[in-house]
Amino acid sequence: PSNIKEEIALSVITRFELAASDLSVSNLDTLAAPISLLEPTDRSDGQVLTNELSLGPVDGRAVNASVRILWDIADETSPLYMRNLFDVSFSIPSAVVTAEVRALIDQQSLADFPLRDLLDWNCWLSIMPSVQND
Repeated sequence: PSNIKEEIALSVITRFELAASDLSVSNLDTLAAPISLLEPTDRSDGQVLTNELSLGPVDGRAVNASVRILWDIADETSPLYMRNLFDVSFSIPSAVVTAEVRALIDQQSLADFPLRDLLDWNCWLSIMPSVQND
């Protein structure tokens, strides 16, 4: 006797694909004031940095984004075969994105930080003191 539940599960598990492609973003030039990056806050002894980014409205233009998504399960022989390709798009007329980051950075290491390493995340991580576990 065949176990139907097991056969169905195996047909789903044999192949599953979820992919995103053709990402497109337009009107990124709608950045507007206020924009702040890595601004220390008063309430945290300088350890919490605030970041704020504003988009639009600029001349009635919205930030537009789209992406193509592939959802593919199993193969043609499976009773659960499914292959869907769809496009998702959205438009943001205006938005304010705010993020606060807690950053412990050794002050002397930051002062001595070489500009040639500005885009190297490993160098940024090296100036943060290690966390002591009790």
